[in-house]
Amino acid sequence: MEPQINADERRLNVMSEGIIGVAFEVSNVLGAGFLEKVYENALNVELNLRD
Repeated sequence: MEPQINADERRLNVMSEGIIGVAFEVSNVLGAGFLEKVYENALNVELNLRD
């Protein structure tokens, strides 16, 4: 039997999955080798587009 998840935990899980998904997409599109600021800006843009 699985433990029950309340509404706040469910919302947090959905938000976390979305953020992780955006991070993977940015990583896949940009690849490696950029400075951290490039990834930060790309994450910011993608998160705002999906908001």
